[in-house]
Amino acid sequence: SEVQNPKSAIGNQQSAIISVWGRRYVYDNSLFPSQVTSLGKDLLASPIRLVGLADAKASLKTTSQKPAAVDFKTQAGAVEVSNHLEFDGMLWCEAKFPAGEIKQLVLEIPLRSEAATLFHASNAEWAVAGSEPGATPAQWNGSWKQCLWLGNEEAGFCWFAESDQFWNLADPKQALTIEKRGATTVLRINLVTEPKTYASGPVFRFGLQATPMRPQPKGWRGWQFATGAGYNPEPNNPEKVTHAISWWMFWSPYIASPFNSLPEMKALVDRNHKHGIKVIPYEALQVLNDKAPDVEDYK
Repeated sequence: SEVQNPKSAIGNQQSAIISVWGRRYVYDNSLFPSQVTSLGKDLLASPIRLVGLADAKASLKTTSQKPAAVDFKTQAGAVEVSNHLEFDGMLWCEAKFPAGEIKQLVLEIPLRSEAATLFHASNAEWAVAGSEPGATPAQWNGSWKQCLWLGNEEAGFCWFAESDQFWNLADPKQALTIEKRGATTVLRINLVTEPKTYASGPVFRFGLQATPMRPQPKGWRGWQFATGAGYNPEPNNPEKVTHAISWWMFWSPYIASPFNSLPEMKALVDRNHKHGIKVIPYEALQVLNDKAPDVEDYK
């Protein structure tokens, strides 16, 4: 898959429609997308905007085009955003501001409420303790997290970042907020809520991505990520059947050694195959038993 027709999609110096599989990012005199569509449906209730920045029409300029990515800049006044859009719809944004005082700066993402019935906030740690998934609450606030997704059973929109560099918050527990306002659900990324003078120009870096990123295979809701390969007792029920099991590391007595497997592994795999269930064993070599016969090969 690749960015679809980037040359024809990017038109004049104010507006653009950039398409990837199943999604479109629309710019209309704006620093950030004024509309995002996924699977033919609009996700935004109104354009993404920066609260604390005077309204001004933004220009757009393409800086690089490749088969799988496009780079472009949007600029409004002294604020310039460097954008990098990849073939899977990942849009990385680096918003550069001039040196001086910033009293308030909030990235406001207004989503259509019907397109934001579910949410998932995560700090992307290995454990799930930092995750908050579920139905989108009427109001929610949280400390900085690496990603926050809002969507429904079909599509959604994700904000993410690698760090909170240059952020300055009066209340760190209000870094991210969600508020339902009738037909609109607003995600607010609070970058600066306490005035700060920057000696050099700050650059706020984050990503945006509409989902899904690719066509979903038939039966994908029946896939499992598991440490065991137990089979579904109702293989003929399409709503409950497990179609595939991604079997993580415990198929080996040495946790993840690719040259050793449990004596009962073949019987387990055969039993799943009997029910039409694929079994995909895989390893993660960040955890390998030091008694594994091949451990020396990885030192």
